[in-house]
Amino acid sequence: MDRSSLIGIISIAIVVSAWVFFQSLATSERDVTPEATKAKKITADSVRSAVEPETPKPTFVNAPERIVTVETDLVIAKLSSVGATIRSLKLKEFQPWYRKQKPDVLVDLIQPGVREFGFSFFAKNGSKIADSVVDFVWETKKDQLVVSGGNSVTVTGKAVLANGGSITRSYTFKGESYAILTNITLDGLEDVIPNTNRNVQLKWKKGIRYQEHSSVDESNSAVVMVSSGGDVEELDATEYVLEEESVTGSVDFLATRTKYFAVAMVPTTPFDGRVWYSGTRYGAKQEGYVEKYSMIFQLPYSGGKQSNEMLLYAGPMHYDTLSTYGLTEIMDFGFKWIIKPIGEYFMLPTMKFIHNFIPNWGIAIIIFALFLKALLYPLSITQLKSAQKMQLVAPLMTELREKYKDDTKTQQQETMKVYSEYGINPAGGCLPLLLQMP
Repeated sequence: MDRSSLIGIISIAIVVSAWVFFQSLATSERDVTPEATKAKKITADSVRSAVEPETPKPTFVNAPERIVTVETDLVIAKLSSVGATIRSLKLKEFQPWYRKQKPDVLVDLIQPGVREFGFSFFAKNGSKIADSVVDFVWETKKDQLVVSGGNSVTVTGKAVLANGGSITRSYTFKGESYAILTNITLDGLEDVIPNTNRNVQLKWKKGIRYQEHSSVDESNSAVVMVSSGGDVEELDATEYVLEEESVTGSVDFLATRTKYFAVAMVPTTPFDGRVWYSGTRYGAKQEGYVEKYSMIFQLPYSGGKQSNEMLLYAGPMHYDTLSTYGLTEIMDFGFKWIIKPIGEYFMLPTMKFIHNFIPNWGIAIIIFALFLKALLYPLSITQLKSAQKMQLVAPLMTELREKYKDDTKTQQQETMKVYSEYGINPAGGCLPLLLQMP
């Protein structure tokens, strides 16, 4: 190995080490031991109201479960009257890894057996009221609804307390959109929810169902994140214990993603309050593992009739689609200050431009690689000339090493004189390699 190659390898190693170091600074360190997790655990259930034993537990009027299916151009959603929750959310344009065995199967973002996007609150007697014990009645008479194009359809359900008061939830679907406009309205619950803890917690509980064959591959991409004041913080569940964080203040959105799909809760009006987000890793078959993430908005309730609107995005991590809702921060372009701008503002637009003419992504990637090679060609010429000069002076370098083998300082000085005389830049050949790394 000649001196130029050695210097090049060392330079690359230094750059990689520096990148890893700064990447580690960008990721907050967490103490995830069971003891520390238990000590700092903050959950939506931890803030309880003063218990009033004489206050009976609120009960809602019972009703049988009813499923309403809404089909748009992009999704098929099944809404359950239990808690007015989502039982299934299938994406019509995508199929999971086992599609060869089941040709008609579609990607379903909801975990099996889970009623997702529920709520909970604490009553005056200290009991927790969760969506699973609240029966809603859908207003629509149809069990199957279809909407397409720019049209929309709204499904509304209402749960009534035996002693007065109600909760109303609605879902508005657009034919050509992955986003669902949701609303939850509390009416007359001031005698149910105590003054000291007057809020309702809107939840996405179990993350996103995996669609790839490799659970490890999916988990490596899975995180939960919060955008607060334009800054995005991520939580990656790397241990088999609950890891949880909370943010109080202005919140733009909460989101979780896997390799190709994302779910985001986006307030339609400025939200200034408290949110929680957490994650847990579970073991899976064949030495795999699965990560599940939860997101909670704590919505304040001041009494009387009060509504809270939330946009629920559940769909692919497609850049143009996400940009419609201001959610491009969900995508992982790498390190924020160096890699991300290159990926987002150079690589992605260039790839999309090529793909407009070449519909095959594999060929588009090859063309992109050739384009980069042509772009860096002038630097490659410099690298080649530097390598040729190094070969020419190789005998002189050998002679200097022999002559000054016991005097390292002098050897270095004489070496630099030779480089200067022949116009050689030892690090000149490293530049093309460094430019390609991002």
